[in-house]
Amino acid sequence: MTTPSVPADAFQEFGGLLRQLREEAGLTVRDLHDVLDVSISTISKTQNGGHATPPDFYMVKKWVTACQDRAGASGRTLSVSVDIKWWRKQHGQLERLHEQLSSQRREAARSGLAGNARLPVRQWDPLRLGVRRAITVAPTDFGRPCSPAEGALRVPVSGDLPLLPPYVERSHDRRLRALLARSSANTCVVVTGNSSSGTTRTMWEAAIKCCADWTLIHPNSAADLAHLSTAHIGPNTVVWLDELHSYLLDSAAGSAAARALGELMEAPGPYLIIGSMWPRHWDELMRRPAEGADHHRPARQFLENHVEEIAVPDSFAQDSAAQELLRRRAARDPRLSIAYETAGQQWRITQVLSGGRQLVSRYERGDDRHGTAVISVAMDARRLGVHGPYTPAFLRTAVDGYLPDGSLRVGGKDWFEHALSYASEEVNGVAPLTPVRHTPGIGEAEGYVLHEYLAQHGERTRQHLRIPASLWSALSSEDNVGFAPGSIDLTAHVNDPETLHRLGAIARTRMLYGFAEQFLRRAAVAGATAAYLELADLLTDQERHDESDQVLQLAVPTQPYAHVYRARRFSRQGRVDDAVAAYSAGADACDSTFGIGTGIHSRLEMAEMLSRHDRVEEAIAMWQAASDAGLLIDRTQFASLLARHGRLPMAVAELRKDIDAGSRLARSNLVHLLARHRMIDEALTELRAASSEDLNCDATHVARLLIRQGNKDEAVTELRAAADRGDLIARRELGRILEQDGRTAEALREYRLAAQSGSVPARDDLIRLLKARGEHEAAHAELQAAIDSLQASADAGDSWARTQRGFMYAQMGDVDQAVIEMRIAADSGDAQSRWALAQLLEIHGQGENAVTEAVTAGQVGLLNIRDQFVRMLNQQGKGDLARQASLYGLLPDGTVARPA
Repeated sequence: MTTPSVPADAFQEFGGLLRQLREEAGLTVRDLHDVLDVSISTISKTQNGGHATPPDFYMVKKWVTACQDRAGASGRTLSVSVDIKWWRKQHGQLERLHEQLSSQRREAARSGLAGNARLPVRQWDPLRLGVRRAITVAPTDFGRPCSPAEGALRVPVSGDLPLLPPYVERSHDRRLRALLARSSANTCVVVTGNSSSGTTRTMWEAAIKCCADWTLIHPNSAADLAHLSTAHIGPNTVVWLDELHSYLLDSAAGSAAARALGELMEAPGPYLIIGSMWPRHWDELMRRPAEGADHHRPARQFLENHVEEIAVPDSFAQDSAAQELLRRRAARDPRLSIAYETAGQQWRITQVLSGGRQLVSRYERGDDRHGTAVISVAMDARRLGVHGPYTPAFLRTAVDGYLPDGSLRVGGKDWFEHALSYASEEVNGVAPLTPVRHTPGIGEAEGYVLHEYLAQHGERTRQHLRIPASLWSALSSEDNVGFAPGSIDLTAHVNDPETLHRLGAIARTRMLYGFAEQFLRRAAVAGATAAYLELADLLTDQERHDESDQVLQLAVPTQPYAHVYRARRFSRQGRVDDAVAAYSAGADACDSTFGIGTGIHSRLEMAEMLSRHDRVEEAIAMWQAASDAGLLIDRTQFASLLARHGRLPMAVAELRKDIDAGSRLARSNLVHLLARHRMIDEALTELRAASSEDLNCDATHVARLLIRQGNKDEAVTELRAAADRGDLIARRELGRILEQDGRTAEALREYRLAAQSGSVPARDDLIRLLKARGEHEAAHAELQAAIDSLQASADAGDSWARTQRGFMYAQMGDVDQAVIEMRIAADSGDAQSRWALAQLLEIHGQGENAVTEAVTAGQVGLLNIRDQFVRMLNQQGKGDLARQASLYGLLPDGTVARPA
């Protein structure tokens, strides 16, 4: 197991930089509260590193921008960088660190392949590997009229049909088999295609033709895959990873699984890794984030460096050779014959064979309302990450919330048995819910598994719907879900500690505090001890401090970070010596758990705490010891502490150590420090040096320093040169300076150029200035042109474009159309659009509707709305209800919960 170089309590170093930036900019916590629309407690917790997970980057970005704007307006200089790219990098490192540590704490201490069957490919049952059973047809279905040529090919139906219908090769099959034929080289192929497009059958046919005598293993989970190594498997092994995305997107072990696969590809072989993936998951894993943490970097590196992608089309429409082969083979198999006859002009043959299209049509028709409700339960459970199998008791408990009309609940005494029968009824050999049984012998079904095509349909069409209370209750019950202990193969995931932890986190985000507490307590007791930390946070939010302390005591033996939680609480209570003892215990625990030296961040947080309590000399001594020992990755925070206490030369010397070590950011940090202390000439000298070394040199920052130096003309020249190089921020800053000088016509030109290049803030500046000049028709024309320019993107489903149109309609005074635009975007499942709609309604006096939209955004899992929801209630004069919501959360129907 790789030992991380930095422990989890690095969070508070990140928060400390945010706090330092706020203080240097001259902003109070209440100022940020007004700008960020989050609670004061959230701001305090963020800058003190008090969250169990990294803070939301959207909030971080607004925080940094607010500090930059205040510092620019007041003439202050900052020692902490305001470069968003720099903050994005730091935040990404924090996210990756959190993921790494979480994975290491959760990995099972066992060989991940111990329980996997190892058989030659030819001995595997393809259904066990994920190949779907085809539709069934009666012999009479094979009696359609045919041409003489087809009749000559047709054979009579007699006896049982083979397990799988004859395979119809397409062009992608030939490419795949050519790759697998390289038997002397390690090979990794991922077959991408939508559900029921034939990806798994494609994999099976290639494996059975190209490496039938190789050993095949099928890891059960991402945690199993993370342990994959040549110590467990020998050469000439096929690693079968149907639905590879379910391994790589696993929150606990996905990154470790990706690294294990990459290492296997570098080992002597030969080895064959073959997997399948939905295209949207491929795109998700391959997409580099524009901002925030790069959660999927290990998976993307594996896919980029080692994987050959083979795309499987949804249809046969573009493959005339395959169409002809299908026609000939359809004459010999009734299942292919039915698919050939009914697929239509779209040629979606595999979807007919798998029954996926029929299942969706039947579900949407809702022929049996009770049965359709049972299927919806399974679809929503899957949306929450609970894959089943689902027991009858669970389905029965959960279904009530899916029948909101009392008339629908009227049924005979056997209504549920009839509903379950409908939900599991096969149509052409496939069913929405497939019954499974673990206990040996013949008997009733013990659980039901949702068809994958319906699962994908549910993720797409139900994402904007709330989860009913009945499903939350069923999931939180220990009696209704899962098989008996020891039923390893079919144990429902809600008995899994990591899934319970995830459900707890989801429920907490949705303000369902009662359910969150149940899930987190069960998760921690079951072995996911990191859940104790989130539970402690929840109890603290609810002002249940004694209970939170008890939970942290339980976490201490396995979670070094629990000591830091306790230390922060002692610090807030003024118990400085107790805080020092807790921080020291946390540092020692990190050293023993993760390796000597990894407790440094606990010790540095202790130093920051000491400085806040006027024990500055002790704090500086601790920082200096860490610096001298080479344990500081970045000396910016230490330098800031020194400068704040009158030791500027020492601060400069510390930053120069980072510069000499090759840090690309240290010189920028030095510039901010010098400027903050009004050493403008020295700051400009450092900035010029950064530019000459091709380091990060912000033209806007240079210009502001020049203005403070009295060289406004030189600042304008600097900004104009940067703007001509395509720097939109510099062009907007140039417009701002020209506007302040009264040169509004020139400012309008700069704003317009930046807006035409895509700068939304510059567009807002342009419209604001036009209105200020009394040119209302011109402002209206600019808005209309911008709205029209986004029409095509909005119509194509771009929720950002649709939301921007809404903002612009609101600026034009057409609030009704603005609401329509934003609601379209919100109903597509976009989190920020839903929240933007809530803000728009609030601004225009529709407070009740704003609260409803905010709650909907939170309760469908789009974003954490606790602080915004409480603020909205307070602004409506409902302070008592706001406090009640803050302490007790919400019920699944969106109403405020009451104390138990």
